[in-house]
Amino acid sequence: MLFIRIILILAALSLTGTVFANQPKEIKQTNITGEKFTISWITDTLGTAAISYGQGTNSINLLAADNRLSTTHHVTIPEGLSPNTKYYYDIISGGMIDDNQGQHYRIITGSSINSQGSDMVHGDIYRADGYTAAEGAMVYVRINDLDNKGSQGSSSEWSAVVGSNSTWFIELRNVRTNDLSGFFDYSPSGDSLSIF
Repeated sequence: MLFIRIILILAALSLTGTVFANQPKEIKQTNITGEKFTISWITDTLGTAAISYGQGTNSINLLAADNRLSTTHHVTIPEGLSPNTKYYYDIISGGMIDDNQGQHYRIITGSSINSQGSDMVHGDIYRADGYTAAEGAMVYVRINDLDNKGSQGSSSEWSAVVGSNSTWFIELRNVRTNDLSGFFDYSPSGDSLSIF
């Protein structure tokens, strides 16, 4: 009987360690428009990731996935959401479901507005050796008003994942104001970018 109890205790400790290792950290809501959004996070161990989402707490039954085996997770909900609508979501990380302690995570989409051209910011990110692409690293961008022209303050946050060729890009014309009501009106020569 003692032997069985020890096995059960070890199994419980092993499961707890797995849950802790797959626990989402630094959860961010980015790339929010009237039709889509992105949820990103990191974990201590490699795994795949997904977001289960819906318009009500009883209808969290749609799924979007990031099938990369990684410790960085970047899941974009595909186009087709309703503008100015509250969505609930749970994070599925390494096969474990994080439902925000039963409260479910929440996000509200922005208004529906059409993109206004192109103005891309991009770059390359390498590992410490200076040659190997930092594939899977996440990049976060925010526009900051410095010249008191156009939109005031800082924009909503946008994100991208570094590809196998070391590159990342974000379309700045899609970046919205913090309240998501419109595009962030910026000056390429008078404002700044915060890149993390």
